[in-house]
Amino acid sequence: MKKRDNRLKKNSGGFTLIELIVTVAIIAIFSGVILSFIDIGSNTYRSTSSNAKVQMETQEVVDRMEDLIIDANRSVYYANGTGAAMGSAISDDIDGADSIGNKTFIVCNEYKNNDGKTSRYICDVIDWNKAEQKVYYSQREYDAASSKDDSGVQNADSEEEESENTESGLAALSDEGFSDDSAAENSGSDISATVRNQKQTINQSVLATGIVDFHADVSKVVSDKIVRFQFSTISGTKEIKTLHSVSLRNPIKVLAPDDAFKKSDATDVGIKILNAPQTMKPGESVMLSWNLTGNGSIDQSSVVWSSNIMTRGWFSSQDATNGKLTIDPNATPGLLTVTVTAMTTDGKMISDSVVINVVV
Repeated sequence: MKKRDNRLKKNSGGFTLIELIVTVAIIAIFSGVILSFIDIGSNTYRSTSSNAKVQMETQEVVDRMEDLIIDANRSVYYANGTGAAMGSAISDDIDGADSIGNKTFIVCNEYKNNDGKTSRYICDVIDWNKAEQKVYYSQREYDAASSKDDSGVQNADSEEEESENTESGLAALSDEGFSDDSAAENSGSDISATVRNQKQTINQSVLATGIVDFHADVSKVVSDKIVRFQFSTISGTKEIKTLHSVSLRNPIKVLAPDDAFKKSDATDVGIKILNAPQTMKPGESVMLSWNLTGNGSIDQSSVVWSSNIMTRGWFSSQDATNGKLTIDPNATPGLLTVTVTAMTTDGKMISDSVVINVVV
């Protein structure tokens, strides 16, 4: 009985100092590991969230630029510098070295006013700031008087006046290479026959952040109607370059805004029907398309398809711009004349017609 009591006393002695030290050390190690995992997870989340934000903003600016470029009807321009510091033009620097300064990309459009003699010129401006790694967007609008009379013939007086305006008024350019009213007044010349009434329609705002570099290629605008641009972003420690290509819908030029606006160039633009078959049978359908010839552009919303005998063949009554021709199932044999018309951006009506033989 006495031996049993001594054994119980011996077993109830608790933890030794060494056991406590080991236990505390194990707890500290596990706590450190857990905190390390939490810290790594937190950093990963922050990094992923930041990269996702940059990618979303980059995609937004890509979509915005594509929307601006694809329907341009006047000109595009790409140059070093921004604002009043806009410098030399750039044709293609996509495969070149890293940018050493700011860049500007400008898209210009012309819209005829209802009077048929004046136009509104809209310039969408994309500025890339290297130091801030940000892309900015702004827009300006101008009014311009036509240098042609109602017959479309260039007036000698107007041409002479325009020449003088070009030499004096357009020499006074403000930021982004645009002429303004104050510059015209200071130059002592009235440039109302060219560009006038400048106004900022959309103030400059940040379109994207985290853009470490920007390149573009406008060398194929005239020949192939293609614009390419490239944005560079950072993901972790890796630089990611994304290249985008836009096919233009209208023939345009590569011009600085002042050159694009100082006069409305005469155009010999025409329209031609494509894919028209020589013969068709009752009940058949074909999708016709058109292409522009010469130099100039059209208002695509003005395109109208028509046929001379509706009972023989027709186009959609809901959408006149739709080129789907359907031959009536009960059509009688004979000739069907199909016509497409459109309005040019300088206010002229153009058209083309083809004759299709409807056979049974």
